[in-house]
Amino acid sequence: MNEIRRVSFSSPLALIHVVSRRLLRWWTPFFLIAAFGSNLFLLDIALYQATLLLQLLFYCAALIGALLNGLGRKNVILSLASAFCLANIAFLVSSFNLVTARKVPKYVPTSRHEER
Repeated sequence: MNEIRRVSFSSPLALIHVVSRRLLRWWTPFFLIAAFGSNLFLLDIALYQATLLLQLLFYCAALIGALLNGLGRKNVILSLASAFCLANIAFLVSSFNLVTARKVPKYVPTSRHEER
């Protein structure tokens, strides 16, 4: 957010860049859920049927990509869809943990010189 304060008055183009790069990326999972939900409620219109079908195909591609990665067989396009969905799911989970004040365990590395 400090970045937004620094560039807000210097250049409108810089402000658009920061907003599109930071804020919209953080809100992507919520936009995806809203788009999916609105498509479910607007199924009587052909355009929304098509967009719902495309969304479902994308999510199926992401699932197949994750399964293939787990089996050690990679497909670049399916892996990209899988990574996109995984990043957004991780952000949703972390947002939920933040809102509910749920404490997440902290990673503590072990020392390199463990006694044997």
